[in-house]
Amino acid sequence: MEMSYLIELHKRKEVNQLSGFLDYMKNMDVNRICEGYRQLRDVDAPQRVSPYFQETHNGISSSGASSTRREEHLALALFNASRGNKIFKLPDGRLIDFVDYQTPLKAKQMDEGVGNIDLFGVIDKELPTVIELKIENLDGGRADTPLRALLEGLAYCSIVERNISKIIDEAAVDFDIQLSGNQPTLVVLAPEEYWERYLQNTRAGNWIPELIEICNQFKDELNVEIILLAMTDSEFEMGLDSVPARLTGNCELVIVESMA
Repeated sequence: MEMSYLIELHKRKEVNQLSGFLDYMKNMDVNRICEGYRQLRDVDAPQRVSPYFQETHNGISSSGASSTRREEHLALALFNASRGNKIFKLPDGRLIDFVDYQTPLKAKQMDEGVGNIDLFGVIDKELPTVIELKIENLDGGRADTPLRALLEGLAYCSIVERNISKIIDEAAVDFDIQLSGNQPTLVVLAPEEYWERYLQNTRAGNWIPELIEICNQFKDELNVEIILLAMTDSEFEMGLDSVPARLTGNCELVIVESMA
């Protein structure tokens, strides 16, 4: 598969520059992005024959005795906590369950630029949810910008929407969940420290009003609900040596707009 516009867009270096992503966002052609979403959904999206939800996903990392992949282990910790019946509540009162991680989207190896969904969630036991997870690196290095997270998650929502019938069927068999609707919700999720680093860095500028406006435009044009979420008290233990990653903090979910 030739890389689609929407997938190529989120990989552009300008989208991920600390001091440049706000200006880039201000000049983005939202209509062109929406066209790219529809093109990916209707024509270009890979369609898997293999399952989306993997039997091997047991909540344990394959990274062995050491790993620097904090994003993977945080995803596993959230998945394990959800599977252990921890209740995660959205700011509007709805409940969200994390039912799978590293959910594959490729149909074949040559599907360039297509990765895995960090976490696949379900809101109120019925709404399919693509969760784009971000966390700072182990050495404190900066994670991807909120704009890159948004655009990557939007591309994956488009692929999920194309394949929603198969995903609904699999969820019914694998999780005994009856998903409804043809469009996934997009959640951009990160510890509050991730959001604070971008909010407090003057080089990033006043980016959050622009990002929220773009999210609203996408919702109006594509009917895709987008939620920007911060996790407070999201401490976790890495899952090493075949020990499951474990959430140690209480991990409350708050809307990012309230932090600005």
